[in-house]
Amino acid sequence: MQEDLLQAPRQFIRIGYNINMHSIRVINEFVEPADAQLYMDEAKTPSQIEPFPDYYKDRFGGTALPYNSNTRYLNKKYGRKAAELVQELYGFVNPVYVYKVFMNHTTKPGYSGPIHTDSVDPEPWIEWSAVLYVNDDFEGAKLHFPNQGFIYDPVPLDAVFFPSAGAEYMHGISEMKSGERFSIVVCLTSKPQYADPDMLEPGDDLNYKATMYDMEANS
Repeated sequence: MQEDLLQAPRQFIRIGYNINMHSIRVINEFVEPADAQLYMDEAKTPSQIEPFPDYYKDRFGGTALPYNSNTRYLNKKYGRKAAELVQELYGFVNPVYVYKVFMNHTTKPGYSGPIHTDSVDPEPWIEWSAVLYVNDDFEGAKLHFPNQGFIYDPVPLDAVFFPSAGAEYMHGISEMKSGERFSIVVCLTSKPQYADPDMLEPGDDLNYKATMYDMEANS
């Protein structure tokens, strides 16, 4: 048996290896219906408007939603939920932090999102992303991953997770033909210095665990 494995092509030695696999994950009913409605209500008719924190100025996106207690509650709830799920989906044993959560909202026919990567200057520390869908009152605006040949047709309450550190999972949004589209984007990192303070809990471990790993003790 061992001799057969040694003679086998390298890619077939690992059990379960599949050259057609990718790491895009669609999670059904990730968002609760009442929260989806609250997201849309706050975007259209804010219950309150507070000044954005200064650190928002250095971000891409982040201001389609007003800054208030309701949006902070929603963003923290789904940001932390996404961070926990990333650990499970991708086998990441160290903490994952929420860097930012923001909304994309448009009513403009012809809107599209060019193919892009998330981890670019000034935010190269983004490692995973999740797109949360809260409505389907629009036509078009599908999520495309050209390197994987994967196209996602939005379903309300779904979330689409993918690695976003680098160009492997470049993605874009096709033209929206009509309607009104809302989506929530969660960007995550393993680097605690980039965690959004609004997303943290008092007991969170803010040590960068990967840099503290003892290879000799674990050998």
